[in-house]
Amino acid sequence: MERYVRFCSNLPGSRTRAPLGVFHAASKITEADAIDPWSAGRAEEVLRWFNAHLTAPHLDASQQGALFWFRGECRDMVRRLWELVHVLRENDVSVELVRTRNPGRVCYADAYQIAAIPWRQSLRRC
Repeated sequence: MERYVRFCSNLPGSRTRAPLGVFHAASKITEADAIDPWSAGRAEEVLRWFNAHLTAPHLDASQQGALFWFRGECRDMVRRLWELVHVLRENDVSVELVRTRNPGRVCYADAYQIAAIPWRQSLRRC
C-alpha cells in the first residue's frame, strides 16, 4: 500500500477544520507581511518553483474538504517542501509531518500528489 505525506501548520484553515498545509500557510504569512523580507523572498522562491513544477488542480464544491498529500516516493518534491518548512518554522509557525497509508476518499491524483476527503467528511457528504 502506498504511503502519503502532508505537512500541517498550526495555522487554522478557513474552509475546513484541518490546519493549513505549508503552501497556504506560507502564502498567508507572506501576504500578511508577517515575516521578514529575506524569509518572504525564500518562501516566494520555493512557491514559484512549485507553481512551475506541480499542477494545482481546481476541485469542485463537493470536494471542498479534500486535503492534499504528496506521494511518499516523490522524495525530490518532499525535499523541496522542507525548504518551505524551515522558513515557516524560523518565523514561529509550527509545522508537523504527517504520514498515512489511508488518507480518505481520493478525488484527485497525479504523479506527485493526491487530494483525498478524510473518511469522517466523506461519510457526511454521502
